[in-house]
Amino acid sequence: MLFAPYELYDSNRGIYVQNWNFGDALKMQNPYWVAHRMVRENNRSRYMLSGSLKYKVTDWLDVTGRLRWDDAAVKQEDKRYASTIDLFAHSKYGYYGHAKVNDRSLYGDLMANINKSFETFSIGANVGGSFSRTKYDNEGHQGGLKAPSNIFTPNAIDYSEVTNDNRPIYDLHKHAVNSLFANVELGWKSIFIPNPYRT
Repeated sequence: MLFAPYELYDSNRGIYVQNWNFGDALKMQNPYWVAHRMVRENNRSRYMLSGSLKYKVTDWLDVTGRLRWDDAAVKQEDKRYASTIDLFAHSKYGYYGHAKVNDRSLYGDLMANINKSFETFSIGANVGGSFSRTKYDNEGHQGGLKAPSNIFTPNAIDYSEVTNDNRPIYDLHKHAVNSLFANVELGWKSIFIPNPYRT
């Protein structure tokens, strides 16, 4: 059985093109071309820090604080070589996309705990607050390429026809939440007093 390569050299274009003789009626391509000439890379760096501190003010009052930081940076790159079908390349010269994504969140809370007993009653309470900050920032470019083929840089993208697949990428979301909470519980202990008139 002879091995048929997934790409062949096209002397007219001066590049290697996809070797696929079964048509694209179902938008199909050579699976080896998809694996080797439609390359997507994702490099992700993530840092997480968290800490908590508890301080006992008195024997019936303590304060607890917590803080958590999560920061993820992702670099994405998408290269689709010339002769990838137009559904995916949007150009006969190839397709290029790249983006830098930063996903960041910060959470903190502070809570006071009270647990005090007296002779006939007791009190328990939790009072505190929390905050949360999130930010998602995505910047980049994507689109079909101009001539010559397979030049994978943002400057080679053809923006003459801007579509959802041929456009700069700008996406920024920020979200902030603050909250307060309190919980109080009272307890009462009855004291039995004997009746002196009862025998």
